[in-house]
Amino acid sequence: MIDALTKKKLKVPPHGIGPSTIIVPMERIDEIRALFDAYKIRYEVDEEFIREEGDPDVTFITFSRRTDPAEVQKLLDSIP
Repeated sequence: MIDALTKKKLKVPPHGIGPSTIIVPMERIDEIRALFDAYKIRYEVDEEFIREEGDPDVTFITFSRRTDPAEVQKLLDSIP
């Protein structure tokens, strides 16, 4: 999956002090949710979104600390 803002491959950061978070386009949130739900990935979607003029609307997905960032990365890589 391509990052909506940087236009590069979306990368899931490893867990640091807190859980991993990614920024995703609102236009693809239903597709992403369906994928994560199918694979029982624990996540939370921020109810608010960010709108920058000229950029797509985006929101944050935060993963449970028990979620494996490498597994999430594989799933996101499977989305064209």
